[in-house]
Amino acid sequence: MGMPTVTIPRTMRPPKVPRDYERLLESRSPEDINYNTRLRDRDDVDIYQIDHLYGRITDKDVLLKNMEYLMFQDDFRSVYRLLRDNPDVFTKEEASRILHNCVRLIPVYPVRADSGLLDKRAAFEFAKRFSAVWDGLWEHGALKPRHLAKNRWKMKRKQKLDEVSPYLSEPRRPDPAIRDKANKDFTDALAAKDVEKACLALRKYTRYIAMDAEKLNRYLNLFQDIHSGEERDEKREAYLRKVWWTTTRKSKVLIKLMEPFGEEGAEEAREDFDKQMDIWKAEQWQKNVDKWLEKGIDVRKFNRDFSNAVPMDAVPVVDDPYTFDLDAYWEQLEREGRLPKVNLDHEVVGEVADDAAIAEEEAAIEEGDASGATEAS
Repeated sequence: MGMPTVTIPRTMRPPKVPRDYERLLESRSPEDINYNTRLRDRDDVDIYQIDHLYGRITDKDVLLKNMEYLMFQDDFRSVYRLLRDNPDVFTKEEASRILHNCVRLIPVYPVRADSGLLDKRAAFEFAKRFSAVWDGLWEHGALKPRHLAKNRWKMKRKQKLDEVSPYLSEPRRPDPAIRDKANKDFTDALAAKDVEKACLALRKYTRYIAMDAEKLNRYLNLFQDIHSGEERDEKREAYLRKVWWTTTRKSKVLIKLMEPFGEEGAEEAREDFDKQMDIWKAEQWQKNVDKWLEKGIDVRKFNRDFSNAVPMDAVPVVDDPYTFDLDAYWEQLEREGRLPKVNLDHEVVGEVADDAAIAEEEAAIEEGDASGATEAS
């Protein structure tokens, strides 16, 4: 029996990020509407059509446009608030460029143009505005080092391979009585198709339950059993779907549900792979047949056995020199008269037959055989 089909309910899907307020800031100039504009006082803006009024800004261009406008207005306190309330938009390199370029946007300069000396009052005002931008980028998260970042990994991403296991470990001090009770409750709930009790046992005793392929299949079938009752109750079905999904989506439960797949050995996995590959090849071959049939060609009548096929530049197979029978070869040369006859003094006696003479002799023998056969008939 194949695995059941499970659909994700709309209520369990991740919510969409509202961008109505961001699009409004993007479509208007900062002089008309900016981050400090009170929209309730604007007649040309219908605030009831904006999802999540004064929401977050995730577009770099919109955030930079409002930040530059507030700097020109010498409202660096609003710049700090803008960066703080809309984090994780700029990268570290972009934050460094912003700090480098914001110097020209600060309306005061700490050095006098006439004397070139430092103006303490102007320096104080300059440092105060520059610090507002720097603090805002720090709270924004762009200047924080990696070990202080908000979304950093809390643990080292290193794992010993010999400690990796597809099974969820039991508690440190497992109780055999609890183990027996957990497996009994879970099995009974699956047999009775009780969604609540099965999910409760799976959530409460996740590490104690011994999961196998049969239990996994029956648990997944519970989602279909929710809608298979004779009397339909939409509220009850919605409640059971929520219970089933909130249980299944837990990380511990997902690991427990994957345990039956870890029991499969290398040979079984290879057999399953070969079966799936054969099915895939058959499907691809049928698609190819259908494609050529549309063109009026039946490729099924052609031979598909290419076991003896060799490439055009294949090297012919020659005899192995190490297994060559030299004595038989010399006997053949001697029968054909290809070897010279020598005496005890190693002097050649007689002539060596050449290829033309041998060919004439073989032709004469064949003619004699043919004439003898004619006379006999």
